[in-house]
Order: sequence, then structure tokens, then C-alpha cells
Amino acid sequence: MKRESILLGFLGGLAIGAAIGILFAPDKGERTRERLRRKGEEYLDDVREKLDDVVEEMTEKFEGVINEVTGRVRRAAEKAEEGMEQL
Repeated sequence: MKRESILLGFLGGLAIGAAIGILFAPDKGERTRERLRRKGEEYLDDVREKLDDVVEEMTEKFEGVINEVTGRVRRAAEKAEEGMEQL
């Protein structure tokens, strides 16, 4: 979680820095707004991509935990059956 927080903080700082740089650039308002829109879309795409990576990583970890728990439950059930047969 800490890594994701650092990444989001970095991306946010990068976006703010870019926006300030564009706002102080000597350009027409329409052109500046267009550049801001494009940069915003680029940053949004980056954030979506990173979020997809985080979701994928979390899903893989969750599936691993589910598989581990399922295996342990299955082994416990087998041992319980063996115990019942011995009784």
C-alpha cells in the first residue's frame, strides 16, 4: 500500500507541476486550455494503467490466498475422513 501511495503522490505532484508550468507559459488561453486537457488525459491514462496494475496484483494475491486456504481445508477434510474411518 505504501508503494501505491508514493506513486500516486508522485503522479499528483507531476500533474500539479505540469499544470503550473503550462499556466505560466506565454501562450493564448485557448491553446493553454487544450494543452492542459491533453496533459490531464495523459495523466489520467497513466493513473488508470497504474490502478489496473495494482488491481491485477491484488487479484493474483487474493487468488493465491484462496488456493492456499482451499488446499488446507481439503487436507483437513481428508484427515477428518481418515479419522472417522479409523473409529
